[in-house]
Amino acid sequence: MIGDGILKSLTSGVTNPKQWFIDWASGGPVAAGVPVSESTAMNYSAAWAATRVIAESVACLPPMVYRRKSNGGRERQPDHGLWKILHDVPNDEMDSYTYHEMQTAFVVNWGNAYAVKIAKPSGEVIGLYPVHPQYVTPVRQSDNSIWYEIRDRYGGIKAYKR
Repeated sequence: MIGDGILKSLTSGVTNPKQWFIDWASGGPVAAGVPVSESTAMNYSAAWAATRVIAESVACLPPMVYRRKSNGGRERQPDHGLWKILHDVPNDEMDSYTYHEMQTAFVVNWGNAYAVKIAKPSGEVIGLYPVHPQYVTPVRQSDNSIWYEIRDRYGGIKAYKR
């Protein structure tokens, strides 16, 4: 039958996908001939090393919280509630260096960094947990506010207001 030849040319499997499927799934052919995403770039030593140098350099800088002065200047505010979180221990799983290194790597490779804020009922922030940018989608609401949808590995979605 005439249609059988066309159908066979379109048929492909997981172990032997046709080029049209590879192009479609990866966003199409690219000038370099090899599709590269944020995730696949980290498989190349040059991209990984560049990210590492930037992330480690930024993580070495001491994070500070400042207060704006009336004359337009600024001064450190070590008594601010976020000082300990940002400067010392952002959460019970990582130190400040690791947190800032990870967040910087996310910004370098994905253009943004996100964290879930853990707070007491009083509103006092007691922890910041980084979230991989591939799991976060900012969504502008009809009232112009922004909510962040965070997907978990099981397909569940939670929304957080900015």
